[in-house]
Amino acid sequence: MLVNYIVSSFVVIKVTIQHSIMKKLLIILLFVPLVGFTQHHEHECAKAKQAKYSKIWDDLMNKEAGNLIDVNYYDIFWNIDPAIDAISGNVDTYFTLLQNSTQITLDLSSNLTVDSILYEGNQVSYTHENDIITINFGVGLSENTSHNVNVFYHGTPSKLTDAFTQSTHDGVPIIWTLSEPYGAKDWWPCKQSLSDKADSIDISINIPDGNKAASNGVLAEVEDNGNWDIYHWQHRHPIATYLVAIAVTNYDEFTNTVQFSDGDVMEILNYVFPEDYDTWVANAETTVTALNFFSDLFIKYPFANEKYGHAQFGWGGGMEHQTMSFMVHLGSSLVVHELAHQWFGDYITCGSWSDIWLNEGFATYCEGLYVEWQQNQESFTNWKRNEMDYVVTQPYGSVFVYDTTDVWNIFSGRLSYSKGAMVLHMIRKQIGDNAFFAAIGNYLNDGELANGFATTPDLMAHFEDEADTVLTEFFNDWIYNEGYPQYNLVWEQVDGKVYFKVSQTQSHTSVDYFEMKIPVLISGSATDTLIWLHNTVDYQFFDVDFSEDVQSVTFDPYVDMVSKNNLVQQGNVVSINNVDNVSVLIYPNPTAESFIIQCNEPIFSVNMYDLGGKVISIETPENPIYTSNLSTGVYFIEVITKTGNKSIQKLMIQ
Repeated sequence: MLVNYIVSSFVVIKVTIQHSIMKKLLIILLFVPLVGFTQHHEHECAKAKQAKYSKIWDDLMNKEAGNLIDVNYYDIFWNIDPAIDAISGNVDTYFTLLQNSTQITLDLSSNLTVDSILYEGNQVSYTHENDIITINFGVGLSENTSHNVNVFYHGTPSKLTDAFTQSTHDGVPIIWTLSEPYGAKDWWPCKQSLSDKADSIDISINIPDGNKAASNGVLAEVEDNGNWDIYHWQHRHPIATYLVAIAVTNYDEFTNTVQFSDGDVMEILNYVFPEDYDTWVANAETTVTALNFFSDLFIKYPFANEKYGHAQFGWGGGMEHQTMSFMVHLGSSLVVHELAHQWFGDYITCGSWSDIWLNEGFATYCEGLYVEWQQNQESFTNWKRNEMDYVVTQPYGSVFVYDTTDVWNIFSGRLSYSKGAMVLHMIRKQIGDNAFFAAIGNYLNDGELANGFATTPDLMAHFEDEADTVLTEFFNDWIYNEGYPQYNLVWEQVDGKVYFKVSQTQSHTSVDYFEMKIPVLISGSATDTLIWLHNTVDYQFFDVDFSEDVQSVTFDPYVDMVSKNNLVQQGNVVSINNVDNVSVLIYPNPTAESFIIQCNEPIFSVNMYDLGGKVISIETPENPIYTSNLSTGVYFIEVITKTGNKSIQKLMIQ
């Protein structure tokens, strides 16, 4: 249940849209029913192509090293020639020991060769097996003390994860990296983890003349090294291991600037293939407008004291490397998606690959938010429809990833991206815009999460706190369980009221009922009225005052929820005297002690329900039916005849 209180009427929220010369759209929220009866994103999903190697993921995950250390800082030097599929250099890891120990471990693919390891300047012994380096200090080191180890290594990185790629563009060699989710250790010694971020990094990349090297943070200097140049990048923000990246080729570069609402100005740096320079320059403005939009909507761009930028690479999508996304092009949706990751994925990173929707669902929904802001509601509705249509192509699948050994599961376009995005939109509609965006601001400003990691319960807690409600049922249904609802809505207009009966089936057995507010548009002769029915049980009844003649009823007209094959039909819901040719009279009504049912057909059964949909036991349908043991209020009497006809009548007990 989303709301823990009962209100017996509906509330008019606002007049928002001029439907035609004579029509206005009223938005109405029904907090409580009349009665209830109980009983794709191809631009980035290409990450998942690595799933052809899914058999290795279980081993990769079970071999995570570095559990004894908290990484503080990486000082890195790499030699990269884009014409040669190889890497060499050293990674100096500064860390705090988390417990007394004589050794630590780091992650590094056994496909690479360790040349030597220095512990605070002195060579130490080590073993390198099963993708783990075990470094022996020879003496015991104390908990909470700080140290550093410098690993010198070389080799041709494994192609098991495509984390290190040597290729060409327009005949020119290029090397780029893409470590998400498990590929960082395939090309550099590190603590590959979703529990520890390095506080800062320095990356020096020695490359042949005529090339440029892209990476995280700010380009501090380019040092002449004979026929080579050393690009020195500095990043002074916490960073997850998989977001560390480099790309090297004969880049051209151009810059834009963005001025934030507080007056600060930041560089947007673009490294682009020379053959695509003009196209990229022509498409650069989206980044500027989107940076301002997200900074005003959420919090200021988290790395505004450094830069944002793009580096072109040959992979078929984009990757949100912190402060410098790697991109196949500057198409608007791709630019917006990868930029949004700087907040959702980089600044706050999913705390497990099971929670990847906190990265990808948010970035995808930000595409929609940008469409809503930059274009119009019709475009936003079309965007939502495309996302929903993708989600419902299959009746199963959870947003939460239970099997993270297969990258197809982690980067499911249908679930992690589209369904994750639509779940966020549904939360927005359940709790309202003010609470929704305030909760996201609180989430991003949470000192326990900012520059760190979050899981699904962390986000849920912020939505609950801001909306002052409980969302456990909603998150269980939409995040942890599977499928979506299909609705059957029957409506009837009687004496200035429109009555609704709502029933629901679920596409997957993991959800017994999707309890949520559902949108219905009533179109009259002069007014369109959008109502939200708080549907919590099957065969639930609602009513709303509507004096005009109803022309049509539309379920979810603006695609504000995920559902499929919904049926809306005009029919008998609560007709006073005649439903399916059965005539029923209940008297006295109101009553205090008892009532009598009069029917023109033999009665098969009588059921009685209170306003919450609870069944009230009737021992016998014989007259009179006594009510003295019931509380005062409104009840509903369902009469079913032996021929199968049914009538529902309202009864007031005083």
